[in-house]
Amino acid sequence: MSRRASAVSACALTLALAGNSPVALSEPRSGESKDAIAFHAGLNLRTDTGVHQARLDGGIGRGPWHLTLVVDPLVAVDGELDTDVLVGRDVHPGWALAGGWRASAIALDDGSRFHQHLLIGATAELPCLVRGIRAQLGVELAITAVRHGGGIDAAWVPVDGRVLDLVQPGMFVRIARAWER
Repeated sequence: MSRRASAVSACALTLALAGNSPVALSEPRSGESKDAIAFHAGLNLRTDTGVHQARLDGGIGRGPWHLTLVVDPLVAVDGELDTDVLVGRDVHPGWALAGGWRASAIALDDGSRFHQHLLIGATAELPCLVRGIRAQLGVELAITAVRHGGGIDAAWVPVDGRVLDLVQPGMFVRIARAWER
């Protein structure tokens, strides 16, 4: 699938999720206590080419709120590092909206180039047959806020006519071990 076709597919899925997401805020999932602290750690597998296709993520949550950190273990292979910090809120059982920040660093001959992205997205729980394993499908938009370093001047919200360079859609599957305390 071409980059443009995958971008269109991700946008279509984003719109479908947005159109089906309810306005009412959710109660905790069945079996979850409002006071319990939930944890998860696992793999974040992606379709987009803006970041590495396999990354590690982990997080903590309480009630409908959760905080997730996604790190890139493949930085040692090619010098490209992407780190995400996301805050999410369950809006309906099995559905959540999230926002956050992605910091990217790319090693170049004349120094590292840095990109900062605003992230917005949604996740949906997938059925999983293994107890304690959580699977989610997610869609996101990474909106470039600033580019700097690597011999270029800082460019805030760089607009150069190429929308796919400014707004990058992505899809991912998160497979994680989940537990509560």
